[in-house]
Formats: sequence, C-alpha cells, structure tokens
Amino acid sequence: MATSAPTILHEYKVTFMWWLFPLFSVLGGLIVSLSVGLPLLLRLELDLSTLISVGIAFLAGLAMPIGAVLMWLLIPAITTRLDPARGVVALEYRRPFGRWVKEYRVAEIADVGLESMSQHSYSLALILRSGQRVRIDLSSTSDTRALGEQAARLRAAIGLQPTLLI
Repeated sequence: MATSAPTILHEYKVTFMWWLFPLFSVLGGLIVSLSVGLPLLLRLELDLSTLISVGIAFLAGLAMPIGAVLMWLLIPAITTRLDPARGVVALEYRRPFGRWVKEYRVAEIADVGLESMSQHSYSLALILRSGQRVRIDLSSTSDTRALGEQAARLRAAIGLQPTLLI
C-alpha cells in the first residue's frame, strides 16, 4: 500500500432529520391543539372518559416531536475512512453529544458486501474474516445494483479482490 493521507470511502448522513423534526413538530402541535380544543369547541361534558381521551391525545401529540429529537440524538452519522499509511479502515460515528471511532485493519476485512435488512432491503457492510458484518450505512434500499456498484468501488479502494456470486 502506498502511504498517503486518509481518504473518505463512504459517508452516511442523517439527512431525514431536516424534514422529519419539523413534520413531527407540526403534527404533534396539531394533535395537542385538537386534543385540548375539540372538547371545548364541541362543548362536551368533561367527565372522566373525556379527560382520559384528551390526556391520551395530548401525550400522543407530545410524543411525536420527542421521538424526532430522540432519533436525532441516537442515530449516528457514519464516515468510513481508509488510512493507507496505517493500513486501517476507520468508522467514525458522530452524534450531537459525542463521537467515537472503530478501526479495522485492512487484513481483517474479507469483503465489502450487502447486508440483508429485510426480505427486499439491503445495506452496505464490511465483512470481516471472523464472519462479523459491520454496517457502514444505516439506510437500506432495494436497489441492489447501486449497492453492488458502491461495494465494488469500496472493494477497489481498499484493495480487496472482487468477489463472484455463484
């Protein structure tokens, strides 16, 4: 391997949060407003069952933006870097309140392939010689051709031999 600066092989960004949090906040606010406003507008009797229904709807409305914030706090962005000088592939996981790095020697990596997430959904993963699979992308897709091309590009960058599926 030639010695050079680390290069970014793959990057997974949590882009869905740009639209998910505002959507969940608006929907949650709407549910909270309706849960409090409808009984007053309809002049329902405020008996125990009505108050329980209002309370459940109010909590459901609050749960939506809270769930979006929890996803933002818990789902990491992942950057996969190749450091040829050290002979390692480093996965950097970043969250809003911290980051950590997990390194794998290139000699430990057997392949870069597809990890099955469900019957028709796949994600990219490093396949180690020990048999362990390490996902480098938390999204999933059914487009196996695009993922196969990405895997081939990553294999070539790391210096692995192409694999044949039989």
